[in-house]
Amino acid sequence: FGSANRKFKKVYQTVLDAQQKAIEFLKSSIINHKSVPAKRVDKVARDYIISKDYPTIPHSLGHGIGLEVHESPRLSPKSKDILKENMVFTIEPGIYLPGIGGVRIEDVVLLKESAPRLLTKSPRDLIIL
Repeated sequence: FGSANRKFKKVYQTVLDAQQKAIEFLKSSIINHKSVPAKRVDKVARDYIISKDYPTIPHSLGHGIGLEVHESPRLSPKSKDILKENMVFTIEPGIYLPGIGGVRIEDVVLLKESAPRLLTKSPRDLIIL
């Protein structure tokens, strides 16, 4: 509520860009290879956030959606999972800073052979109330 200062807007944009970079990497990888190591997708988002001088994501980039709230595949630095067509999982990078707050953008993705498809229909614009 209220206004967002320049620092917060920069954090938000960095998280959004990290998510988009992970999705684009996933898209190019699935078209070329038909499967993608989950930890490589995590690395793309994590490395981008770090390159912008923010701390690393303190949680995994995402997880599978199924019968349990958090299940395989896990998108994390230590994951051994392989992402394949028809898997459903989240991509949710985040940055959390004392004094500024935190930003996490979470979307649910269905991985198709031609491209990842976002199942979440929420707007990704920064909304100030």
